[in-house]
Amino acid sequence: MSDFSFGLDEEYFSSSDFENEQIEKKSDLVTRVVKIIVALLIFVLVIEIGIYNFIIPSKKHPRVNISGNSAYSAEEIASYLKTLNCTSFYNFDVDSALSVLSSIPGIKDVSIKKVFPDKIYIEIEERKPVSVTYVNSNGRSVPLQIDDEGFMFPEKVKAEESKVPIISGIPVEYLNEGMRIPEKYRFLIKQIESLSECKDNYFQFISEICVMPKEFGSFDLILIPINSKIKVFTDRSLNEDTFKYMMVALDIAKKTSNEKVSVLDLRYGTVSVK
Repeated sequence: MSDFSFGLDEEYFSSSDFENEQIEKKSDLVTRVVKIIVALLIFVLVIEIGIYNFIIPSKKHPRVNISGNSAYSAEEIASYLKTLNCTSFYNFDVDSALSVLSSIPGIKDVSIKKVFPDKIYIEIEERKPVSVTYVNSNGRSVPLQIDDEGFMFPEKVKAEESKVPIISGIPVEYLNEGMRIPEKYRFLIKQIESLSECKDNYFQFISEICVMPKEFGSFDLILIPINSKIKVFTDRSLNEDTFKYMMVALDIAKKTSNEKVSVLDLRYGTVSVK
């Protein structure tokens, strides 16, 4: 019985060792496969990091997103930036781009943000025209728009489309991009801006505002009504009362005067008729 039992035990242990050996081989195989997969994943990750950090930013043209623009198209903005010779995200110089775009007369403010690896966001604030004037340049009349700070810039929207009044008589000796009107006339622009925000569009009643410089540095205004040959003289205070006073005076002059009226003078607190 003891020999038989010994034989059984020997057979049993031999089979168990074989199974353990198979399990260890399978475990080693799985381990090797896992290591290979991990190594491949690490390799792919390194490749992606290299592409993301070096190849895309250095070789690919950056994607530019422009917002806030209406008068200037994205193509116009891009044409200004072409002078920078930007070929990649890395060589896009934010300071140089800011300098170029800020020099455009019709742009009031601009901000630029680079987002890795290939995006550039440009936010533009354009100058909003408050009025328009005409300046002689090389023998021809050139329209220039004026914003609320008195800066003059090339007309991007026609005066009749933007519904801003035309001003004449402001002394501008030369045409220079980004120039401002003389300081003493800037408060007139502020008055026009305030009137444009009124619910009643008073500028629909006039075709032009003429500035008359006075001898001692001040100035008066001439308002030229639409569909009328009568010129209305007033002082430099331009507000709702001025327009209401003008319309009442025009109505009375047309109804009561038997002569042809050419001038209404609303200065000095009285109404004079010529």
